[in-house]
This record gives sequence, C-alpha cells and structure tokens, in this order.
Amino acid sequence: MPYDDTYHWLLRMDKIRALVRAEAPDVVEHHSPYFAALAASFLRRDSYGVRTAFWHSNHVDTFARPWLERRFPARVADLVLEPGWAAVRSSFRGCEAVFTASRAEFATLVVHGVKGVHCVPFGVDRGEFRPRGNASVIRAQLNVGAGQHFLIAGGRLAAEKRWDVAIDAMGHLSEAFKLIIVGDGPERAQLEARAASLPQGRVAIVPFVKARNDFAELLSAADAYVHACPYETFGLTVGEAVACGTPVVVPDRGGAQESGAGGAHFLYAALDPQAMARSIELAIAQGVKQHAIALAAHARDENDHILEVLATYEQLLAKRSAGQPS
Repeated sequence: MPYDDTYHWLLRMDKIRALVRAEAPDVVEHHSPYFAALAASFLRRDSYGVRTAFWHSNHVDTFARPWLERRFPARVADLVLEPGWAAVRSSFRGCEAVFTASRAEFATLVVHGVKGVHCVPFGVDRGEFRPRGNASVIRAQLNVGAGQHFLIAGGRLAAEKRWDVAIDAMGHLSEAFKLIIVGDGPERAQLEARAASLPQGRVAIVPFVKARNDFAELLSAADAYVHACPYETFGLTVGEAVACGTPVVVPDRGGAQESGAGGAHFLYAALDPQAMARSIELAIAQGVKQHAIALAAHARDENDHILEVLATYEQLLAKRSAGQPS
C-alpha cells in the first residue's frame, strides 16, 4: 500500500472464490472489514459452513475521529462518521461472529450496532515470552549505562502509533532514563529527527527484531515498557512485556490498558507526554520490577485465545447443523 509497504491489497477475488469452492471449509474467517470482507461477500453461501471476522483495527476512530474532534464538537464528529460505521456494519452483516480482543473494542462495536460480537483477548507465546536472567548482557549490547533506567517500546513506526508522545516524554525525565524503540516503518526518519532533538543517546531507534526469543530478551531486560498509542484494539507487545515480567506504562484509552495487573501496570492520560513521564517514574520505583516478574506467570497464553475461538466455532457449526439461527 502507498503509505506502508508491509500491507498489501487483496484483489484477486476470483482466486479466493475458487479456493473456497475447492476446499469447502467449515469456517471462512476474514481479518479486515475491507477487501477481505468484500471477497467473503462474493462467496457462494453453500461453499462454506460459517463466516466470521476479526476486528483488528479501528480506522474510523484512529484516523478520522481525532481529526474531526480537533475541529468540531463530538456530536458533529459522530454524525460525520456514521456512514463509516454503517459501512462497517454492512461488511460484517454476513458474519455469524465478529471477534474483538479487548473489552473496549467490544463496547465500540456493540454501540455502533454490529451483531454477534465476541470478546476473546489475545494471548502470547509464554514459552518464549517469559522472564529471563541476562539483563546485564542485553543492557551492555544496547549501550545502557549501569546507572540508567532502561525503557523499551516496540512496534510499527507509523503515525497512528503516536511515538512522538513517547519521545517527548523523555524530555520530562532526567538523563538517567534511556528509551530504546524497536521497529521499522514509514515514520522512521521523522522519529529519528525528533529523537535527535534530545541529548545524545537518550532515545535510540533500532530495527525490527524478527525472532521472538530475541525480542523477549529485550523486553525482559528492560526496567519498564512504554506504550503511546491510544487506538489499540489489543496491544500485543504490551501483553508480551507483561509475560516477560516487565512493568508496563500504557495510555488510559484503547485496548492496551487491559493488559497487565495492579502494581506493575501504570496508566496515564492518553497523548500527554508529561503524564506518561510521571507514570514511568512510578514504574521504575523500587520493588516494581520484582512484582512484575511474580505476575508474569499469570499472563494469558496464546493457546487460551485459540481454544476459545475454536469453541465458538464449534457452537456456531452445531447451530447451523441443527438449522438454528447463529
């Protein structure tokens, strides 16, 4: 796609229809309300069992609403955005179930009239994402000083992730704090320029880490994980940090705030760098890291998510076989 080449258009409807006809699957699952939903709408109803969808991103509230609400009252924004939500409802109309990964997005879809919504939070690979014991090695590799507080963040370097908030928060903290941002994306050059406005070495942006084990090592070694995006439908990297025994600092809006537990989970007013800085100072207080490590064993496993989704599929297929409405 033009802005971010890690995303691709799904346009070959003929190939999708042919594949579904050949496989006759029990479940057709689409992961976007756009081209994937369009492709599913062209399928013959007798070529599959049930149709479901996952709500992975809320583009209406992520991009359009903030722009509108900076210029107009909220009620005007609601009116302008209603056609967008009507399109979302239409794209999900043929689905027996629509899955969200957070309570926040569950409530959003229900309020906007989407039917058959199920909240099934994601989990993480706890075999990989777990507390590790080589923090000193990782810190040395990243040039984090012995007396510095090591903050980490990870994800796609895109405008909606609001990395500017995390970088600006560093300007409200002492030089004892160092932030490592792990990721790649279209905003990399702009973010590097913004980070350069701070004293040298306060913020470093390093490339995306593909290997789960390597990323888990980074997360586990950090004193705290920071997250700036208030538009997350879940916030997977936050869940991974929790499983690694690292305190998390997250905005008070969006799905990311639902990961973590008391004592190692610090909320701040979304999009406020100074508020984020205050929460970071709380997160690195004495004893917090040890508490986060103790809580890591309670992190949700990805298999929990998979089993809940499969159980829902079994219920939907049983209803269809019995001729009951889903």
